[in-house]
Amino acid sequence: MTRRLFLAIPCPTEVRDYLEKLKEVNKDISGIKWMRPHNLHLTVYFMGNTKKEDFDKIITTVLPIINSQEKFILEFDKICFAPTKRPKMIWARFHKNNSFTQLVNLIHGALKAIIPPDKFYYEEPVPHITLARFHPIKEIESINIQPQPQLSQIHFTSCQLWESRSSQDGVKYENVAPVFYLKK
Repeated sequence: MTRRLFLAIPCPTEVRDYLEKLKEVNKDISGIKWMRPHNLHLTVYFMGNTKKEDFDKIITTVLPIINSQEKFILEFDKICFAPTKRPKMIWARFHKNNSFTQLVNLIHGALKAIIPPDKFYYEEPVPHITLARFHPIKEIESINIQPQPQLSQIHFTSCQLWESRSSQDGVKYENVAPVFYLKK
């Protein structure tokens, strides 16, 4: 049996509020699958399907890495379509951050021996929160992502280990371990 796991920073309230406004402005456009507010997060590291018996090993591997990382701030950049070629998502994107990149790469290096390689791993990750998904051929000109919000920074002081669980009501992300705090 496997568990679909990832490290995440829960979404700030102002991003949730902006999502509700964005949904309202675009309510008449079909084919957009909006993220549920309780599922909004910034992915730190996606592990994917992991063996259930590796759960404790994952925690003991990532905990010292996260605990040794200095706290840092992610600065909001913009709301945008992603990826650049053949967009299929709407992101709340944050500026690249050396501390974030370093943390992701350290976690990736440490988990290589435990979990299969992650096809979503990038050496230069772009911190972002996915707000919505749509079919790649969707006419993005019909999606109104204006005005750009004035979102605040994300103070990266902790992250959580989340599991993606399917249910009759759709996918739900849940925290499945104690919170991991960065160095004080």
